[in-house]
Amino acid sequence: MALVTAVTNNEVDIHTYIAEIAFESYQELKDSGKILEWGAIHNDGVQGVYVPSYMINGDKERGIDPITPDLKTIKDLIKYKDIFADPEDPTKGLFVNAPADYLAATVLDHKLKAYGITDHFNILTLGSQGASDASLDAAYKKGEPWVGYGFVVSYAYGQYDLFKLEDEAEYDPELYTPENNYICDFPHDNYMVTSSTSFPDKAPELLDFLKKFHLSGPIISKGIGYMTDNNNDARGAAIEWMKANAESWSTWVDDKVAANIQAYLDKQ
Repeated sequence: MALVTAVTNNEVDIHTYIAEIAFESYQELKDSGKILEWGAIHNDGVQGVYVPSYMINGDKERGIDPITPDLKTIKDLIKYKDIFADPEDPTKGLFVNAPADYLAATVLDHKLKAYGITDHFNILTLGSQGASDASLDAAYKKGEPWVGYGFVVSYAYGQYDLFKLEDEAEYDPELYTPENNYICDFPHDNYMVTSSTSFPDKAPELLDFLKKFHLSGPIISKGIGYMTDNNNDARGAAIEWMKANAESWSTWVDDKVAANIQAYLDKQ
């Protein structure tokens, strides 16, 4: 919220990653003209409740037999609460919620209660996505059970083979409300490229680039994975991706700029 506020106050010029649906104030800011929108960096923001795929299908290479072969839906979790036992309270399973500052945490609070999951599972709400990814990372490396919230643009999604549990219904905006306990699938979110209202006058030559700038959820997830696994920063991950994907980024700029960028990359 602090960063978006800075954009609306013309203190920050560009924000390339605002969730259109999950960031509840976004539509109001756009409609009021306080923030300008230039397109979506990606529109495949899948999210939901996930388990490692070896839970369902096993993993022959790792010698893991299917642990919960009939687990298909969120409600099915109740049958397997003992498999997902909470180490601190073995009488219940453990469900890793979305971080507290995500709208998804509120959605899941309603949804899991409505489905009766909270009667059989303790809900662990961690302070960050990094902490949630770390809990999955630890379980995955050991081939152990894990269930919780996940979304396409995260370290875990890019690194691991995950299985999304089915919801009671496909996404329906009439059901996806607190009054109806969000008893349907999560929407696929769009992540918007935006700017301050003063930016077009400052750098009009960059607007065409912002309108064309487009990636995908899996590409970003793999970039996060590269940064984590190689102890590298975002700049390093971007350079590695650009070296291998000139056919993508070269469409965002004119031929002269593309040639300059490629010459720079060749020296890296």
